[in-house]
Amino acid sequence: MNISYVLLTAAKNEENFIRQTIESIVSQKVLPVKWVIVSDASIDSTDDIIQHYTHKFNFIQYVRVTNQSIRDFSCKIFALNIGYEYLKDVVYDFIGILDADVTLSTIYYETILNKFLLDQKLGIAGGIIYDFLQWQVS
Repeated sequence: MNISYVLLTAAKNEENFIRQTIESIVSQKVLPVKWVIVSDASIDSTDDIIQHYTHKFNFIQYVRVTNQSIRDFSCKIFALNIGYEYLKDVVYDFIGILDADVTLSTIYYETILNKFLLDQKLGIAGGIIYDFLQWQVS
């Protein structure tokens, strides 16, 4: 495939999900050129999990934000903007914003990128969301 992409993720205390998210990306048929994961002042083991994978996969970059005192949606945007700064010298065709608690099929990004190749007017794309936590029986 002659098309490339990068990913940005802001993660705040995602120790219960981040490992599955990372596993789903490193298993992609088409890997990103770079994936910047910004730990948004996490106080659980999120940082350790991310760092474990940065040693195994050189396209993953760990960044930590520590000066977050107020917690609201703007913190996520702030963290993503910091991550974006790490992409300045990277050449890519598309950028994706990925939540830290999402898992994807191994062909997810290959499928998305093919949609862009087939339709030059396409500006944004996404997939179908299945919320498995919603379906769990207590």
